[in-house]
Amino acid sequence: MESNCSRNIFLRNSLALLFMLFATGGVLFGQCPTVSIYYNNAAVNNNTLSVCQGNSISLSANISSLPTGAAVSSYQWYTTNGPNFNNNNQISGQTSSSLTLTNIQNSNDINYWCVVTFTGLTGCTGNSSTSSLLDLNVYNPNLNAGSDQCLTGGNIDFGPTLTNLNGMSNSGTYSWTGPNGFTAAVLDPSNITANAGNSGTYTLNYSYQGCTLTDQVNMVVIPGFSVDAGPTSALVCTGSTFSQTATVSNGPTNVTYQWQNPSGNNVGSGPALNLSNIVSNQLGVYTVTASASGCSVTDNITLLTVNPALSSNSYDGTLGLFKKCLEGGASSGTIVFSENTADTYNSQISTYSINWGDGTTTIQGTPPVSWTPGTNQITTLIDDWQSVAHSYSAGYYTLTYTLTTSSG
Repeated sequence: MESNCSRNIFLRNSLALLFMLFATGGVLFGQCPTVSIYYNNAAVNNNTLSVCQGNSISLSANISSLPTGAAVSSYQWYTTNGPNFNNNNQISGQTSSSLTLTNIQNSNDINYWCVVTFTGLTGCTGNSSTSSLLDLNVYNPNLNAGSDQCLTGGNIDFGPTLTNLNGMSNSGTYSWTGPNGFTAAVLDPSNITANAGNSGTYTLNYSYQGCTLTDQVNMVVIPGFSVDAGPTSALVCTGSTFSQTATVSNGPTNVTYQWQNPSGNNVGSGPALNLSNIVSNQLGVYTVTASASGCSVTDNITLLTVNPALSSNSYDGTLGLFKKCLEGGASSGTIVFSENTADTYNSQISTYSINWGDGTTTIQGTPPVSWTPGTNQITTLIDDWQSVAHSYSAGYYTLTYTLTTSSG
């Protein structure tokens, strides 16, 4: 049976222990303050923080388990290039609970820590506490929201990229904002209809730990906007002229035009392309660009083989032959064959045929215009003689005729 004396001794010892715990703030059980480095009001995971060049961050020294009666006396921030503490690398002037780093560069890719000095500590080893090393990793990634685009329909496709990570995680958060209340939380949003209401500037933000990046892309949407340069190709003749007018569909009223030749040189600033005295080095693809409201559309026309211009006849006594090179771009009309060389024959055309080059031949028994022979200069041999109307393509056409002669 326990005696009253034993109970009294136990009681006295317990009261003494409680008094000592109260007086020392509980340090008998190792309740000394600890210091941790926080970023954005939270402990840094694994004491490693990723930051992007040009960004700014603020670190803070967070104190836990501060005993009653103890208080902070001072703060001092330090750096080191290696894994060990070196208290000789004080950061001058950084003696508050927070450390702000601005316009971070590769030189900031080092370790940071903070030493906090206390007053009123008893039962602890020393009067200060040192945080763990914070490993600051500096990266220089590239965020590209995509290329500015001119859209006439379909969907908007940004094509954004996040590159040059060099080991930095891409598992941060993405945030898009744009016209018409647009928002998205993925790198490459989809199914965005290209309509006029969705024209404008889109902003992409990326955030990971101490890294924040921003880029913008501009989308101009003019539904149905297009330009037509005419036929895809046209045949032209040496020394001749060529004209083609571009037309715009569903464009605004402030459309401007620019024609470029195969060498990329500007050859026209209006809807019409006009070429004269054409030679072989002018062959190739001509491009017209129609622009309005920051949006441009293009179309092409190709000038094909340039052939020699022929407008002379050949005689074998009673048979003559005319050839004509017709320009591209026409679909129907009349062809005028002309001859300006002298002929001493007293003759007239009795029959003729026209080869249209499309598998058909028109034959007339009597020419539409009589040929009245002259003396020595027959300048109106068949000048201004127009054939019957025929649908044709650009190319060569031939007229053959038979002469009946008389000596006179």
